[in-house]
Amino acid sequence: MDSFPRGRLLGHVCLAFAPSLILSVLAIQRGGEALWLIPVCMLASLVYSLLLLRKLLARRTAALAGLTQADREILRRLVSFYRQLSPEQKERFETDIAIF
Repeated sequence: MDSFPRGRLLGHVCLAFAPSLILSVLAIQRGGEALWLIPVCMLASLVYSLLLLRKLLARRTAALAGLTQADREILRRLVSFYRQLSPEQKERFETDIAIF
């Protein structure tokens, strides 16, 4: 599980700013009658992007924090699947659990 999917983030940001760009072009073509819409749309796009980024940063923080030794001990004792993983696979599994 990717804790900070950059491609997805970029897609959301582009999707958020696309209406601002379209409205900007339309406002300029109409001689500036609706130029007031540009900052409103840009602000809405920025708020949406920040909310999305906040969620992704929370996931990344959880992934970087990882599990405590007590959590790992519980996994070792109670999850037979975990004991059979390689060190790299254990690290990935722990990251996925921390994000979840």
